[in-house]
Amino acid sequence: RATHRVETKTQQRAEAIAKKELEPPTPQQTKPVAKKEPEPPKPVEPIPPPADERPLEAGLAAMANHDFGTAIREFSGAIARSEASGNRAVEAAAHLHRGVAYLGEQRPQQAADDFRKVVELQPRHAIGWLRLGHAMELLQRDQEALSDIRHGIALAPNSALGYHALGAYLAKHK
Repeated sequence: RATHRVETKTQQRAEAIAKKELEPPTPQQTKPVAKKEPEPPKPVEPIPPPADERPLEAGLAAMANHDFGTAIREFSGAIARSEASGNRAVEAAAHLHRGVAYLGEQRPQQAADDFRKVVELQPRHAIGWLRLGHAMELLQRDQEALSDIRHGIALAPNSALGYHALGAYLAKHK
């Protein structure tokens, strides 16, 4: 009912102004409505990665600095922790990155071992297959290299990376 009375008084005032019985309010009579400034968003605290992913993050940072020895140690720690926790996704990622670090140190056999572990853990990991193919090529195991690259392309047929790897392989083996 209170709302109805307010509406009625407002309507009555508007009708009186329209009939020119009352003068419209002057700017001095009206109170400006203060606009409330929106509160700035509260800063969001970053969520630290789970314990088995911390060495993975540290290994990636070392890789960015081309410190492959440190990266290999950090990825090895991530592998150990992820094996203990049963986190196969982190384990596969750590093997993949450690394999790349081994390639950075010109150690293709260790890289191939890691890439093979990636595809054992995740058989549909296209990048794992492509990297394995590259390592096999470095080891001069050409038939395995071509097979692994083609398998990676079959898993991700829309990926330019696979076709780039195949083109690079074919250009070297005309």
